Order: sequence, then C-alpha cells, then structure tokens
Amino acid sequence: MKKYLTLFYLFLAISFSTQATQLPTKARIITAGGSITEMVYQLGLGDDVVGVDQSSTYPDAVKNVPSVGSWKTLSSEGILSLNPSIVITWKEAKPASTLEQLQKTGIRVLQLDRIPATPEQLAINIKTIAQAFNIDSKGEALVESITSQLNTITKQVEKEHNPPNVLFLFSMFGGPAQAAGKETVADSLMTLAGGNNVVNHKNYQIISAESFIVADPDVIVLTTQALQSLGGIEQLGKIQGLNQTKAWKNQRIVTFDQAILLGMGPRVAQAVDGLYHAFYPSSK
Repeated sequence: MKKYLTLFYLFLAISFSTQATQLPTKARIITAGGSITEMVYQLGLGDDVVGVDQSSTYPDAVKNVPSVGSWKTLSSEGILSLNPSIVITWKEAKPASTLEQLQKTGIRVLQLDRIPATPEQLAINIKTIAQAFNIDSKGEALVESITSQLNTITKQVEKEHNPPNVLFLFSMFGGPAQAAGKETVADSLMTLAGGNNVVNHKNYQIISAESFIVADPDVIVLTTQALQSLGGIEQLGKIQGLNQTKAWKNQRIVTFDQAILLGMGPRVAQAVDGLYHAFYPSSK
C-alpha cells in the first residue's frame, strides 16, 4: 500500500511540475510590421493579437487593436503594458535595446527578414510564423494559395508584348516626390506585373524634373495616400517634369492603397493582378 501511495504522490508532483512550466495555451501576440500583421491574420491568429504597430492597417479588425507605435521606434513600456507572450517584427526593428529588454523579461521576440522583398521571402516568413505556433499545415496551405495565384498572373504576363515603362512615386506629409528603385516592394510588384521600372537606383530617391523628362514613363503608380499627400491629381500635374511625361499626357496615373503596395504580404497576388491590368488595359 505504501508503495502505491509513493507512486501516487510522485505522479502528482510530476503533474504539478509540468503544469508550472507549460506555456499558456492562448498566445498574446504583438505584430510590428504591416505585412507581418496580415500574415498573422491570414494564418487564423487574429483573435490572439493584442497589439499592432502604426503600419498595420489591414484587415479592418486591427483598427480596434492597441497601437505600439512604429516598428522603427519601439517602446518597451508600451509593449510590456499589453502583456504579450510573443512579439513578431522585422530584423531592422529598432531600438535593439528594447527587443533585448523584452527577451530578458521572458517575452519571445521573432524577427523576420523584410528584404529581399520577394514572394520567395514572403513564403519563408509565412512558414516561420506558422512553425512558431505549430500550425505548419496552415502556413503551407497559405503559401501554396499565393504561389498558385502568382503563377496564373505570370502566365498572363508572358503572353504580353512591349512592357510599359513604369515609375512608382512616393511622398509623405507633402514632402518631395521620391521614385522607388531596386530592392523595394514596389519594384518587385511592378516587375511581377510585367512593368519595366524606369529608374535604376536602389531604394527611394528624390526625383528631379530633368529625371522625369528623361525617364518619360508610360505609367505612373502612386499610393492613394501619397496622391493625397501631394494635394491630389491637379497638384500632381504641377510637379515640374512630370507633366511632360507620356504618363501624364495620357493620364495613365494608377493608385492603390499603400498597405497593398508598400508591403510584401499575403495580398501580393491581388496587388500584382491590379497592376497587370493597369499596365495592359486590353487584358481586362
């Protein structure tokens, strides 16, 4: 009898020990990066999100979630107040001291590569998030769906001839217009959609009147927010050099919401499809 009691108490001790070290069954997620937030929601983890950053504007559900500011200037105080179990952000997130402090408190910090801004890197990021929550099959399914949609668009693009010369403009708070160069999400999306980016510099650079004239794009792409920041379509036409381009003369000015054009996220196929039809109007 004593032997059985000893085994019983040992079983209880092991059970309580296991319960004490077991992670919470429901995660408390903070996402800092618009595309990351979209990935998390697409993987069905939206109900576990307790905080997002300023660049997270989609889906609409995030409007009711507390903000932790920008992923470029993260504050440990704001994050800790939401009691997260994991923070998912970009490897370029700053300051590093904040992320180190979070880890020291026991919060898991998962950092993803933002560059290169390609569908291949998007697939890696989706699978990495899925693995972190033991939902690998959902990650695989989402990647397969995105890949299938992009393959369909690629086949359409391959049938087209004479790719249009395209210029992507970006502006914030009424500042000077900048053109998206290589190693940007915009460049990747335009290329996938069958467009030829007319600038060769990397990242974003202010574009001069002379550069507008020399580039002479067939199509100009902007985010809806950038167009508003510049003062609308009439003010856009007052930018020196831009009003001398074929794009302006033919009014081939294309706008999309910045959440879909500035982040390589799960809606990439939607963005590429929209650009493709804008570049090749006869395909509609």
